[in-house]
Amino acid sequence: MEINILTTWSKAIGLKWVFKTKRDADGKIIKHKARLVAKGYIQEHDIDFEEVFAPVARMETIRLLLAIAANNKWQVHHLDVKSAFLHGDLQEEVYVTQPEGFIKRNDNGKVYRLIKALYGLRQAPRAWNIKLDNTLKSLDFKKCALEQAIYTRTEEIRIPSSRSLPSCLRKKILKEAGMLESNETLIPMDPGTRLTKTTEGTMVNSTDYRSLIGCLRYLLHTRPDLSYSVGLLSRFMQEPKEQHMKAIKQVLRYVKGTKDYGITYKHNGEQDTWIQSTHLRRSNTSRRKRNYRHNDSTMENPN
Repeated sequence: MEINILTTWSKAIGLKWVFKTKRDADGKIIKHKARLVAKGYIQEHDIDFEEVFAPVARMETIRLLLAIAANNKWQVHHLDVKSAFLHGDLQEEVYVTQPEGFIKRNDNGKVYRLIKALYGLRQAPRAWNIKLDNTLKSLDFKKCALEQAIYTRTEEIRIPSSRSLPSCLRKKILKEAGMLESNETLIPMDPGTRLTKTTEGTMVNSTDYRSLIGCLRYLLHTRPDLSYSVGLLSRFMQEPKEQHMKAIKQVLRYVKGTKDYGITYKHNGEQDTWIQSTHLRRSNTSRRKRNYRHNDSTMENPN
């Protein structure tokens, strides 16, 4: 950021501090986080920014890539860019006020001109996408003409990784919820369960509730059997009650009891397979057995 005197034809965007306390499964404070966020809601199109669109990879595309990788026995790695939006270069002139607690007395009344993007700016996602696009192209990657979020290069790039993402994520969710030692279940939600926003009961910590919902929604990428339950529980993130938290714990116990569930892709052109747990296979044997004998065009079903 560069400190400047605000011109008469420009306006400064306000800043605010967003504080967050991170806790472990036992509720102990492990980290205090502070993020400086711009009040981008006051920005106007064609005045403060021109374009905000940034492409996002579709889940169908990701699953297709996983199927291709499995068929060719490629290694698949996952990485995360920390504070991604802060790396974007701004093309427009954006001015912000001096942040609270860091106002320079000698420069009181002056503003900062942003060089890099900040969280909260309307153009921040696009600025990061342009930065990523230029960086990948400088490394000889080529963008796919049909899918804007795919880049290819013939040379092999090795990124060290040895963890299974779904497995690690499942353990992380259970640990944060304090349910590593909880009982298992084979259904994510009891039949006939009705949840409404007007449900009476004591309010629960909405931050913890939203965090669990966010983790479960990420897990949906390989666990589509959770779609209905997680989608229903996502409706109550504003004011979650005890009954809603109880329903989430039911889903978490189901996740623990079905650790072998997931979408997997096979080699040699085999179709993607939905893996079932041994618990479910055993439960199916308790149902009434029916033996079928096929003889030419007839089929008998003896009682």
